[in-house]
Amino acid sequence: VSVYRNRLTGPLPASLGQAKELRRLDVYAQDGEGMSGPLPPSLGNCTKLNTLNLFNNNFSGPLPESWLQLTALEYLRLD
Repeated sequence: VSVYRNRLTGPLPASLGQAKELRRLDVYAQDGEGMSGPLPPSLGNCTKLNTLNLFNNNFSGPLPESWLQLTALEYLRLD
């Protein structure tokens, strides 16, 4: 799933964790304001995820411990 140059706001939905076959997630805010809030622990359920781009947003807090289950993850960008 790729959502580049979006104007989405608020937190990433916890329901993304139900997409267990998800292999790539790109959420890039156009203006640098973008999405915010804590990173959802439910993404740890997406064990096939190999690319996670959440850059140019305003997420806060620690990386969820459940993300340790993302053993297929090869690329992570959070800046």
